[in-house]
Amino acid sequence: MNNERTPDPTAAAPNERAQAHAAPGTAAQAADKVTQPDCAQIAGSIARQRPHREQHTLDAAERIRRRLRSSTLDAQVTARLKSPCSAKTKMQQKSLELHGVHDLCGVRVVVDTVKDCYAALAMVHDIYPHLPELFDDYIEQPKDNGYRSLHTVVVLPCSHTLEVQIRTHEQHRHAEAGEAAHWRYKLAAHRG
Repeated sequence: MNNERTPDPTAAAPNERAQAHAAPGTAAQAADKVTQPDCAQIAGSIARQRPHREQHTLDAAERIRRRLRSSTLDAQVTARLKSPCSAKTKMQQKSLELHGVHDLCGVRVVVDTVKDCYAALAMVHDIYPHLPELFDDYIEQPKDNGYRSLHTVVVLPCSHTLEVQIRTHEQHRHAEAGEAAHWRYKLAAHRG
């Protein structure tokens, strides 16, 4: 009886298995570049959907603005689209496909008080169905850098998701220019 095994032609050789866990600059990193889309590929995917997403985002911002105004809640409502490279970064950090990035489109609502934040949130949820598992209350539980805001993801009639951020003017200033400023953590990440 022969105790030798026939080699499996589909099995990785010992050297190939070691490369799979190798340091940057190796075959593993090169293979990762093949499977991870670059900013240009993501930009192409986003660009094909941009007119549709942009119009639906602007429509949603206007619908939210009208609803808040009808309640006499004083609010600034703005719309935004995520950049392709920002989408790529999020995909890498959270191991997502592009369709799993729920904040490609967003609306920001800025109000006077924390009480107004929660009132605005209730109105947004009255307008659009939301995804409870994607709700974050950073007002009640601020991030380590002091960032405070409500984040909710709603589903638009076209089935696309839209992130809505709701915060006070003070929280907005802190998020834009203070310790929690977006550019600060991007700069820190870039410096490594």
